[in-house]
Amino acid sequence: MTSVLEKVQRPALVLNRQGLVLSCNAAADAGFDQDILVRNRRLALRDKEAMAKYHRLVDLIRSSPDGVALPTEPIVVRRAAKPPALIRVLPVEGAASSVFLGARAMLVFSNLSPPPPLDAKLIAQAFDLTPAEARLTALLTGGLPIHAAAEKLEISLATARNHLKSVFFKTGTHRQSELIRLVTMLG
Repeated sequence: MTSVLEKVQRPALVLNRQGLVLSCNAAADAGFDQDILVRNRRLALRDKEAMAKYHRLVDLIRSSPDGVALPTEPIVVRRAAKPPALIRVLPVEGAASSVFLGARAMLVFSNLSPPPPLDAKLIAQAFDLTPAEARLTALLTGGLPIHAAAEKLEISLATARNHLKSVFFKTGTHRQSELIRLVTMLG
């Protein structure tokens, strides 16, 4: 079961009919922290509202026969020092249930851990940027504000702003949010 779960491209875990965690993939294990974790084969969420929604899901899994639709609305988990994570519920039915023996649902997590930073060389090649412009763009895309990126690159804020203006021109963007959206499409 674990080898199949590892093929899922996102952090994921599988629940049985009692709501116990049967297995989780390495991406889920790596992303769990004090806000989202598995303890004694049970998923624990620090966010009380998200935990209440999760308990309702587990109650539904326990009480409903196979084939009954599970909720499709994701559970939003607010976290202390990180952006919110989303938990999507996928039913495990039919042929899939033979692969995940005893499974009733798969939980797939989004935004559990930050995405790996994009390679500055790839960004430079894709948008014809200088190495300095690409390094700044990679840091901005990774979530750093411009002043922190400038500090990390050991350049002045004015130099960082000049690089950013050049990046906007070369990419045809006008705002940092547009630039980040464009660059993240590479990943």
